[in-house]
Amino acid sequence: MNKRPHKKYSILGPAAALACVTVSLFFLFSGTGTSKAPICEHPKALRPGKDKFPGTIVWSSSRHGTWDIFKMKADGTEKVRLTHDPEKNFHPVWSDKGEWIYFQRNEHIYRMQPDGSGLQPVIQNGFSFDLVERSSKIIYVVSEKSGSSVQLYDIQKKTSEELIPARVPEFQNKQIRFPTLSPDGDWLSFSSAYPKAWSIHLVKLSRNIHFPYGRGCMPQYSPDSQHVAWVHSGNHDIYVGTPHRGQKRGLNIVIPERPHNYFPKWSPDGKYLVFAAGPTPKRGTSDYEIYIKPLKGGKAVRLTFHPATDNWPDIYF
Repeated sequence: MNKRPHKKYSILGPAAALACVTVSLFFLFSGTGTSKAPICEHPKALRPGKDKFPGTIVWSSSRHGTWDIFKMKADGTEKVRLTHDPEKNFHPVWSDKGEWIYFQRNEHIYRMQPDGSGLQPVIQNGFSFDLVERSSKIIYVVSEKSGSSVQLYDIQKKTSEELIPARVPEFQNKQIRFPTLSPDGDWLSFSSAYPKAWSIHLVKLSRNIHFPYGRGCMPQYSPDSQHVAWVHSGNHDIYVGTPHRGQKRGLNIVIPERPHNYFPKWSPDGKYLVFAAGPTPKRGTSDYEIYIKPLKGGKAVRLTFHPATDNWPDIYF
């Protein structure tokens, strides 16, 4: 287990991370859900997605008063709770072969088997992580008083390499969140408030060339490494771009009373995005729900129905 001096982090890391999408993420994690009685995810509500989407989705939820990891079929059925403890368990990520679910537990990174057994610590004092290079490595953030660093951890060798600021010195002592690598290993993407409001940054690792790409946070590369999806911090829509061509487009996801879309993740075949959507935060609610959307036409389909917060989905098949 990779050990570092003990630090205290919030559920998204230090408070600076909340600036990524202003007050939106504050309400996303402002509590453990509402006091309303749970709503049953009955078959009629799930009918639009029944047997329509392949795979299994993991996500985190506050529906039992604590943050726990859940899984379900990609059509919203067969929901199963995987963690049963008072810790903050959130941000689950499937390994590429589906044999592990990695997740954040408080300020540490753990993994468990798909049925919730075999819990193992992986990285101590790391957050805002992603699995990369066929799940052989973890890219994550370490926060210091002066700023952040992006580390690449080899799971088998148990060694870490600093990517940022080592590769891009101008980010020394700057706040960084949501790092990820393209599957081909050529591109690093992350979010930072430097040099202006939270934006997506790209680094071509083979040449250590860096350039800003667009406003927002939570970048995620497509399985073919050709596209990146992220949350636009201006209108809270999910955007998809082709960095080497300079193309960008919003998906124009319109969900009545849920205009804030976050946590995009690609399906393994690149045909779908799973994400969470919620109401305008000033309404004082953290009621986010899980959705799945085909990239080529088709509306977003809602998969969870609960007054608590459901977020950080990831899909495997």
